[in-house]
Amino acid sequence: MKLRVVRPTSESAQELRARGFPSVAHVPFFLAEDGSYPEVVNRYIRNRALGEWPLGPDGQARARTRNYVALTKASLDAVVYRLTRFYAWLDGKQGKIDLVTVAYEDLLEWQGAMVAEKKSESTIHAYISEACLHLTWLGQIPKTPDGRPIRPPFDPIYREFDADRKPDSRSGRGHNLRSALAGVKQPYRRPVVLPSDAAIALWLKRMLVRSEVKAMMAQTIMDSGMRISEANQLLWDDLPERSQWRPVGGRVHFRINRGVKGAKLTPSSNVAIRGREISLSLELAKKIDAYRRGPRELQIRRWIRSGETKSIQASRAAKKPQRLWLSEFTNEPFSNVTFRDIWTEEWKAVRDQMPGEPRSWTPHGGRHWFAVETLISAAAAQHEATRQGFPNLTWLEGVMRNQIDLMLRPQMGHLSDETTRLYLRAAQAKMEERCNSPSLRWQLHLDGDEA
Repeated sequence: MKLRVVRPTSESAQELRARGFPSVAHVPFFLAEDGSYPEVVNRYIRNRALGEWPLGPDGQARARTRNYVALTKASLDAVVYRLTRFYAWLDGKQGKIDLVTVAYEDLLEWQGAMVAEKKSESTIHAYISEACLHLTWLGQIPKTPDGRPIRPPFDPIYREFDADRKPDSRSGRGHNLRSALAGVKQPYRRPVVLPSDAAIALWLKRMLVRSEVKAMMAQTIMDSGMRISEANQLLWDDLPERSQWRPVGGRVHFRINRGVKGAKLTPSSNVAIRGREISLSLELAKKIDAYRRGPRELQIRRWIRSGETKSIQASRAAKKPQRLWLSEFTNEPFSNVTFRDIWTEEWKAVRDQMPGEPRSWTPHGGRHWFAVETLISAAAAQHEATRQGFPNLTWLEGVMRNQIDLMLRPQMGHLSDETTRLYLRAAQAKMEERCNSPSLRWQLHLDGDEA
């Protein structure tokens, strides 16, 4: 069965709310190729969207609690896309297997086909995991007219692994046990590899020439660890008035709640219920404050005057852009895609001059840069305070882990244990690069973090 996705328009969503169905106003639905409405798969989408059938990490169904939050629009779109890929694969089997007969071994065969297509491990894992959830739901929830499940129970095979244990470790069972689908490729987390200081300096210089506003946004990501959507959705008044600043450790702290991951005020909203506190260096906060008081005000006036008629100009004056960053060309907010394209284009130009630098440098890499620089600064400050010899790897890791708990987790949001390890390795390697210490390089080699 080939499926076509129908997403609610703003008009249809408004009508659904008016008719008393606000909880599903954002929920897309499927239509079959012949125009029919496939009830079962659409019921699954609604169950997933509203949190009526959540699963635990081991694939076992859990009872809904009042604290369970429905999926956001972005998460729901991802579920819908993964389902379309599963049904397209099933349709390609030409009746040899269907929703009733498909087994776990068939999904492993699908995995093999996706490997041959050179799909990424994270994509394969997402597709297979969603198919397992859907088939498990089919064996438990929907019933035939005589009250039986529409398919036999689906039993994916799970294996336990210790998330804190290194692959070559011979130690026994640890305390951080996780479940994963047996036989399914787990997403590979590549080491964090950052550009050199010289390459970053050249890249920032090029960004400033290309666009001062976007260069300032790039510096904001690198200085705060914000995600691209968080930085781009900052409002002009998210950073408090300068008279209200109370710098701590040379940084200005304030709260953000737009573009932040987690539960939203409504499923279609970009405003998080909790948000989180971040900080900017005092120097960068002053630059942003100067921008919003001067150049940004000029941009808004140009945008208002560019209206073709007096009525359009009056409408613009009454509804000014609230987002902080405005394009120098349109004097309006710009998209994440536009920002990312400029970031990567300027990095490509830098790599042409410095071919030994990492191939990839993206806005998400700017988040890694903040984490690694924070760990290095903490280690350097602690080392200066103790005035001991060049730090060994054990000392460095202890100091850096403390900093992860004290600053990185609160400022960047949740950091998994695996991400923590990647940041520790990158910070240690960066310190070796800056200090040019053969002893630290040798310790990293023995630890298995350097080829």
